[in-house]
Amino acid sequence: MLLVAGTCAAEPGAAPLKRQPQPAVEDLSDKTIDIPPFYLWRRAYRLKAPSKAGLMRVGNDGRLTAVADASKLGDSILAQDQRRPQASSGFRPANDRFSVKLYPTQKEWMDSKASAAGKDADCFLDLTDTGSGETKKFSVGPCGYDGRAHREALGWHGSRNLFYWSHFIGSSSGGGSFAYQFDADHQAWTQINTEDADGFFLSPDGKWIVWEHGGLDAIHTVPLGGKQVHSMQIRAYDIEHNKNYRITNDVSFNSFAGWARP
Repeated sequence: MLLVAGTCAAEPGAAPLKRQPQPAVEDLSDKTIDIPPFYLWRRAYRLKAPSKAGLMRVGNDGRLTAVADASKLGDSILAQDQRRPQASSGFRPANDRFSVKLYPTQKEWMDSKASAAGKDADCFLDLTDTGSGETKKFSVGPCGYDGRAHREALGWHGSRNLFYWSHFIGSSSGGGSFAYQFDADHQAWTQINTEDADGFFLSPDGKWIVWEHGGLDAIHTVPLGGKQVHSMQIRAYDIEHNKNYRITNDVSFNSFAGWARP
């Protein structure tokens, strides 16, 4: 599934909201990155042999190595036990300088006349400077998609005035989320992922967001030997340089397990 958001226009009387270039997803084959190490649960499918599952460590360079003894990593890693995390993590619930409101909520949208008519409607973001009390309103694109989509806040960056929200489109039988980064200082935004995702995880140093592309529903399967197998791949977004990288990209199912301890 691919979703590219439209241009964000400010409401009358407010400053224009700039859009940063949308980052493509790049292979790591000839790239050098520096990402905090993390762990992922991985099930590799094989054509003529049973699938192989285990814990992998992703190093600073983004390359994978198998973990020989997972018992030394602590309960927070082992608790995942090859199950995908149920929520995004690493974001702060509040910011010292700004507050943000996203609306309409999912319930407000579903109760709206636009939803009843099967039409799209704009969602809005209110940015309030908590010092001056000034509030600016921006349109952040359609939130309808025939009632199958909604937006929700992920939270704030730990040390910068960056606010994140996700936009889910789909239903219980299939769909995914798309994350957005809003720079409150410069009133500019970027869409982080163009491939649908299941979770977003901010690194402890605040420089990367790991996200999972794919899932357990029917639309996230790939063919293997005449049958379909579920696929979920790991991507990493470089916040500073506005770039995405493929950490995994094969016939496998991978889920984020946690950041490595320093």
